[in-house]
Amino acid sequence: MIKIRKFNEEFYDGMLYDDTYHEIFINPTKEELDIVYAETLTNTNYYFGNIRFLAKNNTKKLYVFNGEMLHDIAIRKIFNADSKILTDSFFEMFGGSIKKENNNYIVDDSDSLESDIHIISDDPIDYIKFLLEIDWSWIDNYIIFSPWWEIKMIPNLKKQLEEIEKELE
Repeated sequence: MIKIRKFNEEFYDGMLYDDTYHEIFINPTKEELDIVYAETLTNTNYYFGNIRFLAKNNTKKLYVFNGEMLHDIAIRKIFNADSKILTDSFFEMFGGSIKKENNNYIVDDSDSLESDIHIISDDPIDYIKFLLEIDWSWIDNYIIFSPWWEIKMIPNLKKQLEEIEKELE
């Protein structure tokens, strides 16, 4: 049986991944975040309850999808590109994960930013500087973002930048 739901303009696309249909939303409403979150509760692996996101600054678009679908899979679907664009400042984006807490959706992690960025990026200094220069507060229109960014990511990125620059001396 096929269920038909009415979507507004925020619905982007869906795809079959690991034999499960996953929906992708752009600039999601609370209801759309609830749809993706409910989908994550059926996961049986590590990503149970997580939502992933891609934030694209130059278009001010926030893409959200089930945490079971990895960022590189979503990038191929949405942008028809290799996942390397995630750490290329030209593409103006980064990815992370969202958790639900007290009926709010809050950014809680970003593997792509907290891992060894100098290994995954072709130009980590340029990418980190780009991330630090951008005003990402537009993301707060959709999820709670800025506290995590200010408290966790800015110090982390500054530390990574300092360490990479020391290595290059």
